[in-house]
Amino acid sequence: MLEPISPTIWGAEHDVKAPGGIIFRSRMSVVDLGDGELLLHSPVPIDDALAAEIDALGTVRWIVAPNDQHHLYAGEASARYPGATLLGTQGARDNEPDVEFDAALEDGAPPEWAGRLEMVGIEGTRYWNEFVFYEPKSRTLICSDLVFNIHEIPNFATNLMLTLVGGKGGVVQTRSERWFLVKDRPSYAESIAKVLAWDFDRLVMGHGRVVETGGYEELARAVRWALPSSHREKTEQGTP
Repeated sequence: MLEPISPTIWGAEHDVKAPGGIIFRSRMSVVDLGDGELLLHSPVPIDDALAAEIDALGTVRWIVAPNDQHHLYAGEASARYPGATLLGTQGARDNEPDVEFDAALEDGAPPEWAGRLEMVGIEGTRYWNEFVFYEPKSRTLICSDLVFNIHEIPNFATNLMLTLVGGKGGVVQTRSERWFLVKDRPSYAESIAKVLAWDFDRLVMGHGRVVETGGYEELARAVRWALPSSHREKTEQGTP
C-alpha cells in the first residue's frame, strides 16, 4: 500500500527477514518527476494491488537500486515494468548477474532528470557505495542506508541487533558504518558535504520513520563526526 510522503513522493514498505529472526522494514520511494513520469527508488516486492496504485500515479520510467545492498527486488520490478530504465550501482549489478541493468549510477544521472532530481554518490566506503537523491520541488532528501530512524522494533532479535550496532535513538548512523564501512574518511566527508549543500527539509530513509521537517538538522547531526571542523560550524547553524 502506498503512503503519501509529499505531493510528489509516496512510500511502500516491506519486511525483509534476515538470519536469526531479525526483521528489517524497508521502504521503496515512488517519485513523480513530472509529466506523469515515475521513478522507483529501492524497489520492494510489487504485487498487482501495489502496481495498480503506482500505475494510477503515472508511468514508471526509471527503477533505481541505490546502493550495493538494496537490489533484491530490482529484477522483479524491471520485469513488471520492462519499459523502464533500470539503474544500479556497480556492486548491485555484480550481485545480480541475471538481471539486465541499463546503466550504472556511477556513470551519472540521466539528462532527463535535470532540474527534477539530483544525485550524489557517497564515496570512500566499502561494501556499500550509496547514492543519495534530492527532489527539489518538495525539498526532500531520499537515502537508503546513510542513516536510520527506526522506532518500531518487531522482536527481541531485531532489538538486540540494533542495540549492538547503535541503530536506535532517532536519526543515527550505525557503529558498523562509522567504524568499518567508511574506509576513506576525506572522500566520505567530501561526499557528505555535497549532500549538505542541498536545501532539503524532509528526510526519507530506507529504514525508519520519515522526518517531515528538520531533516537537514537531523542528518547534519548524525554525520557531524565525519566532517572537518570548518563544515561542522555551518551544519550547527542549520544552513547549507
